[in-house]
Formats: sequence, C-alpha cells, structure tokens
Amino acid sequence: MTFIEELTQEFVSMYTSKNEKEIIHKARILVREIKRNEFQFMMTKHPYAVARALYYLLSDEAKLTDEECVPVAKLLYYCLLKNYLTNSNADVSDVNFSDLIGGCQLGVIFMAKYIKFIAFSIISGIAHYLPDAARKHAGNQLLLFCKTVCQAEITHNRHLVEDNLMREYDNFIHELNQHLPEVTDILALKHECTPVIEQICEDIRFDSALRDSDF
Repeated sequence: MTFIEELTQEFVSMYTSKNEKEIIHKARILVREIKRNEFQFMMTKHPYAVARALYYLLSDEAKLTDEECVPVAKLLYYCLLKNYLTNSNADVSDVNFSDLIGGCQLGVIFMAKYIKFIAFSIISGIAHYLPDAARKHAGNQLLLFCKTVCQAEITHNRHLVEDNLMREYDNFIHELNQHLPEVTDILALKHECTPVIEQICEDIRFDSALRDSDF
C-alpha cells in the first residue's frame, strides 16, 4: 500500500466515524499532499479506494474551498477512469470485479453531479477535445458506467457500495434510466469509449506532471 493509499484509507475511516474535527484534520493533510504532488495520487494500486476517499473529500464535512475542490475533482475523475481501464475485463469470479462495479457506481454518482465540469474543464480544457466532442464523450462514459452496473445486476452480481453512496446511486440511476439511450451492444460501447478514456488519462497525467514541475 502506498503512502497516499494509507492517507486516503485513514480519511475514509474518519469520514465514516463522523468525527468532524478529525475529518477536517485529515482533509487538510490530503489537500496539502495534492498541492505538493498531484502525480502521487495517480501511482496507486487501488484507484477505486482512492476515488472513494476523494469523493468524500468533496463533501461539505471536509470544508474545502471551491478552489481546492477543482484538483480533487480532477484526480477523482482520473481514478475512476483508471479503475475502469484496470478492471474492465475482470470476470465475476475475479477479486477485482467488485472494484469495477463499485467504481462504475461511484462514476455514475460523480458524473451525474459534475458532468459539465468533467466535459468542459477536463475533457475539453485539459484533453483539448472540442466542446461538442467533450459533451459526447462525457455522456458516453456515463452511459458506459451505467450499463456496466446494469449488466452485473442482470447476472445477479449486484455489488453494493456503502449505504450512503448506494442511496445516491439509486436516486441518480432511477432518473438516468429514463433519459439514457438503450444499449444493445455494451462491447461496442466499451470499444468506442476505451481509447478515449486512455487518451484522457494520459492528458490528465501530463497536466498534473506540469503542475508538479511548476510547483
């Protein structure tokens, strides 16, 4: 386990314990590490676990400023994409399958809440896709995450994230299912999305490396 994974694990423990003082304390430590070196958050072995901690870091309890939330959201998005790339071929019998489904569920929650930021500040702003293409890619990724979870549920392999996240997921998926298009071939969607996800991850890594170098 890397140093950052240990820190994020400690933060999740404090967050779930509802110890307000310790949540803020651990949040400041994570924010300091992000300012010091964003790239270390990209070198972790368990991107879903890090993504979950970063999602909690965006909560009201962590009391971050709007300016501090921007790199957190960028790193969270990166970790969700990396988790998908790492585990997208995991079989239900694979130990990483729960990370795949948990990451897709969290991806649905995060992208449903921040899709404009993702499309225009990251996919367009960092990865340099034109706005219309950025909007399309963000929508395709949200659709991919949704359908990956739905496929797992059809095969009776529902992976439940924590109760509070599950409530958020259920609220979003009910609304999204009324508006998202049907997918007859999830493999075709996966093949369309994967190279774009790989390129966006590369561009985010480059952006973080430049920022760390400037610092």
